Amino acid sequence: MTSPSNPTFTLRGREASPRQRYAIACVLEDVYGLKVTWEVDAAAGDRTMLLWDNREVASWFNHPLALGASGRDLPLGWSIWEREEGKTLRLMLPGFVQAMEDEGDAVSLPFDPLAATFHALTCWDEQHGKLDLDTHGRPTTAQLPWRMEPGMARLGSREIPMSNQHHWPWIEVMWHAILNDVKDLPALQMSFQPTFDVDVAYKHLGRSRWKSLLLQARDLVLGRWPLVTERRLTLRGKKKDAFDTYGWILDCHSKESIGWFVLAADRKPPHDIGLDPHGEALPALVEVLGQAGNVVGWHPSYAAVDSQTVRSLEKARFNSWRYGNALVVRTHYLRGTPGRWWREAVALGMESDASLGWSRDVGFRVGFSRSFVAYDLDTESILPLVVRPLAVMDTAMRVGLGWSSLDARGHMEAMMELVKEVGGTWMSCWHNTSVSDEGEWQGWRATYLHMVEVARRPQGA
Repeated sequence: MTSPSNPTFTLRGREASPRQRYAIACVLEDVYGLKVTWEVDAAAGDRTMLLWDNREVASWFNHPLALGASGRDLPLGWSIWEREEGKTLRLMLPGFVQAMEDEGDAVSLPFDPLAATFHALTCWDEQHGKLDLDTHGRPTTAQLPWRMEPGMARLGSREIPMSNQHHWPWIEVMWHAILNDVKDLPALQMSFQPTFDVDVAYKHLGRSRWKSLLLQARDLVLGRWPLVTERRLTLRGKKKDAFDTYGWILDCHSKESIGWFVLAADRKPPHDIGLDPHGEALPALVEVLGQAGNVVGWHPSYAAVDSQTVRSLEKARFNSWRYGNALVVRTHYLRGTPGRWWREAVALGMESDASLGWSRDVGFRVGFSRSFVAYDLDTESILPLVVRPLAVMDTAMRVGLGWSSLDARGHMEAMMELVKEVGGTWMSCWHNTSVSDEGEWQGWRATYLHMVEVARRPQGA
């Protein structure tokens, strides 16, 4: 944080609403570590000014969303913000206000950036049922406002099809452009947070003897000779289990801490197909991963998102394992509606949720890459839950988008370079199985290594 003698941002206008205070805190205070003062000025009317060291940086008319207006049918004022002065920029944003349409200077904005920020961080459209859901109750990107918009989104020399604006942390891009000419701001560096979900801990190990015998018998009948041989060699200790990539992952990330999320659910195909949590293999794995100095978070089952009873039982079991930390969570299949799920997580005592990502696309579901505290639209108050947005997930790239391992490398590199420019966070979600180079994942270990290399590369190098 800055000392009191350092220049500070001042927000001048009407009495700040809880939504305005939340939005400015999430961006200027939490991201830049700056002090922000709120100055009530009755003469400002419905206009808000943002000043840095008594110099006006930006001003706008307040959008009703920022002041507390609610409802599914609230006009959100989506439009294109395009500017050539300073750093070239083109984005689609909510919060445009009719009174500002004729304003065109570099300081006056035609939209309310606090309304845009609040809209994004609360998953406003998602909470109000404006996005299509898939069969698992997860939002798709088909109904995002910019999906049918032609042309390109831009920041300086970087550009991307506007239809893929969600591949960028567009709220951070917006503030980066607004604050572009503030020379005294601290330089921001990208934070790299690799995480792994463990849905199927081992390919052959960890199962009871009778279960392994049944699997061998099944594969013999079906003529799966290579799988029969592989299982036999693995169980006899003559071949390493194909999904036991944990040592490789730990070696790869000797420079970073890893977030692990281990599924510890009762087996219930087709969604929960991991190892039996009542056995010895999963608790032992959690202990090994935790002893390496990393946080081993809880990966609730598919059903746990919908059932308080299941959640409570699974949480208690996971917490009973040494190094199991059920305060840190990522839902299986990235399920859970923001708002409702956030309240349920808080009710169970969780402190951090890393479930906010696109299940079949890449990019930033709230247009924001950095961690932020959740906001409850029902009570208009901040929740004691830190939300950690995802940038990419392996299955979304390979299955959802149909990318090859080479395609994924190029797309991730371009995304990461933009995230570096705005000083955001790159949190990746991979699985121990996807870096095994087994079956459909052949070539993806090299893609993962490429992602790590780019993430570690200094900006501009």
